[in-house]
This record gives sequence, structure tokens and C-alpha cells, in this order.
Amino acid sequence: ADYKDRVPTSGSKMQGEIDLVRSFGGDIAFTEEPQFSSSKLLNDFLSPFAPHIQERLKEARSHISLDEIQRFFVELEGIKGVVTAPTSAQALLTQVFPGVTVQPPHAPSSIQEMTATSERSTCTLHLGVTSITARSEANMSSFSMPRLSDSACETGLLQGVAAVLSHHSSTNVHLRAVFLAVFNQEARPGVTLASLRKVTESILK
Repeated sequence: ADYKDRVPTSGSKMQGEIDLVRSFGGDIAFTEEPQFSSSKLLNDFLSPFAPHIQERLKEARSHISLDEIQRFFVELEGIKGVVTAPTSAQALLTQVFPGVTVQPPHAPSSIQEMTATSERSTCTLHLGVTSITARSEANMSSFSMPRLSDSACETGLLQGVAAVLSHHSSTNVHLRAVFLAVFNQEARPGVTLASLRKVTESILK
């Protein structure tokens, strides 16, 4: 039923499936049953996360709408700018954010807290051992998100992502913290912004 009001476009996967069914003499029909989010059911009853992480994700969900997630990632796709990050983080950052140019810092840094400031927003990110905290100076709010798994990408890589976020207009600390926690979990060769969006949407539904 949730596909009923979608208008398939030429060349889309949905239109291809409709064309295939009709080529065999069939047709497409839409049901009228109540709709359930499979992601929400999984998050509520079969979550892979520890209880304390589930509680923080539940709190984050109450402050983030799906429309806001969509706007967040659409803007991330279009971000262009120059950020500073260790050479070891450059390939992954440019892979996820193609419009961003990464330059190495003048000196090595092990700073765990980074304040990223632009004309539109100021956000401080504290990269702890077990958690990631986002604070927005714009609306004086703060939110701490446990790392989603034991895997941890290097601090310099997360600092680079924090610098990218400084070009972003959103000051929603819940969404920033969850995004960084997801990035920390998923950061590996081959990761894309689209795959990060898919994971973020699935755990926030």
C-alpha cells in the first residue's frame, strides 16, 4: 500500500518491474491493508544494540523527523569546501563527500574535541572513547550518543567529518551525533553517503 501513491518514472526500477509484469500479460495492483514499518518493528523488538544505546536512539528519534533526515543528506550531497584532516583519512572523506577537498594539517593533532564553525552554524563535537557528543552553540543544546559498536575509525577521520558538517546548516545535535556514530561504525573502503543514509534512516525509523 505504501507504493500506491508513487508515480513511477521512465527508467526507474519500479517502472521496470511494472513493464516486466505487463510483458507477461499481468498487471500491478495495490493492497489496502494497514502499513507497518519493518525497520520500526526491527528497532523495537530485534535491535542489535545494547539497551543503553537503544534508549539514546529512542530519544534521538523523538527529536528527528524523516523529512529532516532527507534534508540533512540532500545538503550533505551538495556540500563543497576545503577541510583539514590527516592524510590517512583523505581517501575515505573524498569517497563519501566528492565535493569536498581535503588537505593535511600543518602539524599532527590528537585533539579529541573539535569546534567546527561556519557562517551558518557552530557545533562542538567531543569524540570520546565510548561516546560522541554534539553541542550546538546556536541553540545551547547538547546530546551524547554512545558509539554503536566497538569498531572505531581514527579520530582524525571523525574530525574531518566534523569539519564537513561545519558547512551544513542543520544545528540538530541529535542528528549530528547519530550521523557521526553511524559513520564511526561504517567507515571502511567502499562506504558511500548513500549507504550511510540508508543505515541512519533504518535505525531512526
